[in-house]
Amino acid sequence: MPDALASRLVRPTEPLVGPGRPAPRVVAVIPAFREERHIAGVVRGARPWVDEVWVIDDGSPDRTAEVAAEAGAEVIRHEKNSGKGAAIKTGLLAMLRRGATYVILLDGDGQHAPAEIPRFLEAAERDGAGFVIGNRFGDVSSMPWLRRGVNRYMSRRISRLAGTQLADTQCGFRLLRADIIPRVLGESDRFDFETEMIFLAAESGCRISNAPISTIYGEERSKIDPWHDTIRFFQLTRRWKHRLKATRAKAAKEPSAGTLELTADTRLMIFAPHPDDEVLAAGGLLQQARAVGASVHVVFVTDGDNNPWPQRWLERRWFIDAAGRRRWGDRRRSESKRSLAAVGCADATMTFLALPDQGVGGLWDRRDPATLKAFQNVLTEGKPNMVLLPSAADRHPDHRATFAWVQEASRRTNLKAAAYSYLIHPGLFGQPARGLHHSLTETQRAAKYQAILCHETQISLSRKRFLGYATGTEVFTPINW
Repeated sequence: MPDALASRLVRPTEPLVGPGRPAPRVVAVIPAFREERHIAGVVRGARPWVDEVWVIDDGSPDRTAEVAAEAGAEVIRHEKNSGKGAAIKTGLLAMLRRGATYVILLDGDGQHAPAEIPRFLEAAERDGAGFVIGNRFGDVSSMPWLRRGVNRYMSRRISRLAGTQLADTQCGFRLLRADIIPRVLGESDRFDFETEMIFLAAESGCRISNAPISTIYGEERSKIDPWHDTIRFFQLTRRWKHRLKATRAKAAKEPSAGTLELTADTRLMIFAPHPDDEVLAAGGLLQQARAVGASVHVVFVTDGDNNPWPQRWLERRWFIDAAGRRRWGDRRRSESKRSLAAVGCADATMTFLALPDQGVGGLWDRRDPATLKAFQNVLTEGKPNMVLLPSAADRHPDHRATFAWVQEASRRTNLKAAAYSYLIHPGLFGQPARGLHHSLTETQRAAKYQAILCHETQISLSRKRFLGYATGTEVFTPINW
């Protein structure tokens, strides 16, 4: 190998900072294995958008390292193949030692367009995010249908465990702010490390955002082992479940974080993904708000009209057309009005956004501008100083997406309000043990019970489950945006 190229190949432990090497602001790190056909194009494409390009050659038997160096990249070479996760960690640690501000991760097979790097920097600055993940679901026409289905399934599963709404968790095109890097250096060394990064970032409280990118698929074959890497993924999620359960069990032994205080000056706004969520989550708190003279504004995100089984049962019909769904949505709106009256909020302000039931997550995936505008308008016109919204960890995708929409709209409108989340569909981990507990009096509990009974469409098939929400305590978790 010529001396000029050899000088660009370094071991993972060699010093990377010296008098002649100022700390870069943005560095591209490209993990690569057997990519001599594509790596030069990726390196050349990235160089105009970053201060430095580093390729981590993971023990390739071909000329990946040499071709990358010829294209102008600095190269760190593993002596043997250690896995994509190991290569990423080598690059991240090296860039910490270099003093980089941001690290861009992209694959060496040409599936990521380097010209889209500025979108990640824009998202990081705009959202104050320490971790930005590419989102390919804006246009999936070129994504193979099997990959599309698998990616959507895994993104939903990972979002639930991470407690945040993520559109495309399987995308390797990412940005990390330097201070986040030490928090995400987990145990995995293979492809599952990219998922572990998300879990660790979310656990640390890091804000995670998305950047829209192109979907590019060529003739290259995936290096993911469909058997071994799938097993590793499920082993990782199982470990994470155990970790969450242990954390929750520990929190359950701690005292409540306090109570939620309401006054006559409180302007309470509660976001309900479906008509009934407002009473199930906060029927007691709503009564307390009216008792102290606080104003109440309920925002119904959907009409709950895509609710076929109760509708089939009550209406004794199998096929439900568009007119039938509108009729069901109108019925659920009426039930919520009666339900709110039962908890003393007949005069509450009500806004019906009429977004598609079971489709709020899809709107979020493509960042629908009209939907964002609707949420922004509600916050701007309502001027709340206290907001209740569904938890990002909720099992229902409409709930998780509502959290994401309210969070984004709050940031765009510069909302200054206390925010608290509630959990309706807890899934595997139960209700949050630690948070602000609102205790209901017997009178409030009885009123909440009657309010739930107003939702006849829902208790027709799930009476026991719905009435089970009429407990003596409601839990609200503070959100630090």
